[in-house]
Amino acid sequence: MVDHEFHDLLRQLNRYLEAPKQFLENPSRINDVRTAFTYANTLFPDARIELRDDPLQLGALILHIEMFDANISGDKEIRAFIEIIHNADNFEIYATPVHGICFSAVYQDAYIRIT
Repeated sequence: MVDHEFHDLLRQLNRYLEAPKQFLENPSRINDVRTAFTYANTLFPDARIELRDDPLQLGALILHIEMFDANISGDKEIRAFIEIIHNADNFEIYATPVHGICFSAVYQDAYIRIT
């Protein structure tokens, strides 16, 4: 991709982000997210856990967890972690000097665009 193609892509993305949009909940995917959120609270009771909107406005929800450490070693913890990632479309785990460990899971199609 050359510079002008990249700038064209950014202009198209900016137009999309600025355009008005309406979304409806996708009940089955919202249920997947709620289930993952519940398991996350059980598995990481001292963590900062939040649901974030998709910055690209494509209808995804992001389960984001910040914690200083994570112990996923027993059968119960492993099963809970599997429930968190089972229906996720993507997830990442990374270390930061500020929060210790960050975990994010993306659940595509939590919302369906209607306009």
